[in-house]
Amino acid sequence: MAPSSLEKLRQLTTELCRRDETRIAELELYHAFFSNIPIRTFVWTVNKDLGIVTKNRKSLCSSSNIMTNGSIKDAFSCQHMNEYNIEMHMKAFGGDAQTYISYEGTNSFLTTLIPDVSGGKVVRVHGCSWDITHLQAMIDVSLEAQGALQEKSPDLADKISSVYSNAPLVQLVLELRKQRG
Repeated sequence: MAPSSLEKLRQLTTELCRRDETRIAELELYHAFFSNIPIRTFVWTVNKDLGIVTKNRKSLCSSSNIMTNGSIKDAFSCQHMNEYNIEMHMKAFGGDAQTYISYEGTNSFLTTLIPDVSGGKVVRVHGCSWDITHLQAMIDVSLEAQGALQEKSPDLADKISSVYSNAPLVQLVLELRKQRG
């Protein structure tokens, strides 16, 4: 090899090593975050066949500690939830991001699906679900309290209304619940 070719090879090797170090650091951050987040969270990527390509280790289902790589078709114990999630994944494969609430027994999950486009085609869909069971319960109780306080303590009822009006996550949950019926 000519000296200039050898130098180019060294430079390329150095750049690739730096890139790999950065990616390893990002992966370590990702794993540390999802291992320690106090909200039950599940992230995954599926291919066109709805096969799970990658995922974090924890399962959303409290009855299962670790979900194996398989298919999103059998990721949940409830057939109705499987059908709804498959429907939403297929919409995401149509090119549109999806955000929705789904239910598994008494648990509820806020899910976002993001299409991954390559060469003008959706090749994968990335998903993330958060367990919002307790958030929904707090919303319901607060709305009930707001109604009960309307006559006796209108200022307190207005404070509850103001908090909800200025809370984007609460507004999103309320809107998605309305859409789902």
